[in-house]
Amino acid sequence: MEQKGEAINDSATERGEARQVTPYERFIKPVLDRFFGFLFGVATLPALAVLWLVARIAFGSPAIQRTAHVGKNDSRFNLYKLRTSEAHTEDMRGRRRKISNFLREWSLDELPQFWNVALGHMSMVGPRPISPAMASELNEWENRRHEVKPGLTGLWQAEARGDGRRLADNIHYDIQYIDQLSWLTDLRILARSAVGVLLRHEGNAPPSTSRRRLRSRLPHIRLIASDLIVWGVALSVAALARLDFNWGSIDKSGLLIAVAVATTCQLLWGFAVGLYQGKWRLASYEEIAWVGSGTALVTVVLLLTTFLATRNLLPRGAMVGAGAFQLIGALATRYLARAAYLAQNKSVHLRPNRLLIFGAGEAGVNTVRAIWSDRTSDLEPVAFLDDDDTKQALRVNGLPVVGDRHLIASTARRYNADALLVAMPSASSSAIESISEAGRSAGLRVQVLPPLVESLSQLLVEHAEEAQRVEPVAFSFPAPRNAPDGPTTESGFDLAIIGLGYVGLPVAVEATRAGLKVLGVDIDSALVDALNSGRSHVEDISDTDLAHALTNGFEATDEPSLLARADAITISVPTPLRDGLPDLRAVIGAAEVAGDFLSPGQLVVLESTTYPGTTEEVVQPILEHRSGLTAGIDFYLAYSPERIDPGNTE
Repeated sequence: MEQKGEAINDSATERGEARQVTPYERFIKPVLDRFFGFLFGVATLPALAVLWLVARIAFGSPAIQRTAHVGKNDSRFNLYKLRTSEAHTEDMRGRRRKISNFLREWSLDELPQFWNVALGHMSMVGPRPISPAMASELNEWENRRHEVKPGLTGLWQAEARGDGRRLADNIHYDIQYIDQLSWLTDLRILARSAVGVLLRHEGNAPPSTSRRRLRSRLPHIRLIASDLIVWGVALSVAALARLDFNWGSIDKSGLLIAVAVATTCQLLWGFAVGLYQGKWRLASYEEIAWVGSGTALVTVVLLLTTFLATRNLLPRGAMVGAGAFQLIGALATRYLARAAYLAQNKSVHLRPNRLLIFGAGEAGVNTVRAIWSDRTSDLEPVAFLDDDDTKQALRVNGLPVVGDRHLIASTARRYNADALLVAMPSASSSAIESISEAGRSAGLRVQVLPPLVESLSQLLVEHAEEAQRVEPVAFSFPAPRNAPDGPTTESGFDLAIIGLGYVGLPVAVEATRAGLKVLGVDIDSALVDALNSGRSHVEDISDTDLAHALTNGFEATDEPSLLARADAITISVPTPLRDGLPDLRAVIGAAEVAGDFLSPGQLVVLESTTYPGTTEEVVQPILEHRSGLTAGIDFYLAYSPERIDPGNTE
């Protein structure tokens, strides 16, 4: 286990509160453990005697080994187990190896542990017992597994996937079991463990694709079965109640036909609206509404069937009563299922693909909310991971934060996850790649939220494109004309400014005062003529200031091809807010024009006020695409925002 795993404990322990022990755990479970331990211990004595003799002959003495293990509250006890190998070697061949494999596959080597349970050392269900040497290597949070007695079977045996026999992988199952300990959990684990033994399913055998698919659909199959059974029971009970519980007076064939019609309609309706496809949370208002409307529809179909049939299948009053009984039964099963899932700390949002989210910050939380609100999504968020120690062991948006990037594989096995979403838009590319690789190595489908700057820039570009479709007014010049040959000449310019508004014109005036020869480029021909005539439209620039600039080398034009004659180009076009976001239409249009006439060695500076990332994510790709040149190699690119408050001379 990694050092960062130390931060993973439950929130109650982190606050210094004691874990709440239920009456079942305190009183009922110990009594049941000793009773069933003694019962099964006595019942298996004849088989144990035979196995003891086989082990004694095959592997030597002692046939039943006693090894020190750690119990509840770090107490020590001797674990009983049949010997399945020779004393000094594990490398067995032939008959001895077959006997050893047989004992292990059928878990017969663990029969003596019923007496550990009867003596109070162990429980029927609990964490896997471990040796003192292994316990000494546990981190602080991992020692929580010793808050309860070790078990003859446990959650790791019932649900372990992948290499589930390694202690590092079992720890999560042990803590999860303690968090959701209840009689229902124990009963489920015992049942699944019994099935696993009968099927000789090894804990370290990865489930097949079909088994994973069946497991993901199992909750929905249960829901289908419960609804169909309830319809059959509801019709039978309603028919009996309608006829004073006189079974002999009921048309049994009519009842069977009514049950067949009701169950068929229920199936068609359930799949049509998504009741059996995980689109609704268990017992949510939406699901209740669909269940009620479906019951009403099926009842109407039953009544129509009776009306159209040549004989009276069931009394109509019985069918109406059956609809009421079915609605009560269907809702009851959903509320009970929801309560059972909540008691086990399992999600009630039943969708087939289970999703881990790396990043328990705002992006991750918002993503989970968006997934839950999307009724068409097949993703079910089950847990967060995060490298931030302060977030681990907390519950975020109802989901646990279970560890850092080093625990992705074990967490995927623990939750039977199918996909990993990396929701860290502000993280470095190397960190995101490391996390993604860990997810792919664990067999997960990996998706990554785009970096913050990239996603914001893409949003702004899409916003500008949408604005262009709605209101096609952008900063664009007439069709490009041929650029004059060659770079800066005697008639060239030190600086070209695209956009002569309240940002561009003051820059042009100040640049001429510094001795630069300045070209001002704008799409407004009337504005260009006015400037060249000495009439300023910017209140901060007087006509006298403009006349002085014209005398010292300033020139305004609507001819963009002259940009090729400048040493440096600045983009100073407006970016007004539209729907709360900067409108980049003018920036995109100016970048396209600059790219059409960009020459090697030129410097391009974006001066328009906009969000960080616009230069690299919006302007640079346009310049490189339109010019065929590469930023940083063939030309230079920078961002130098102008902060101007029009009318404020200070």
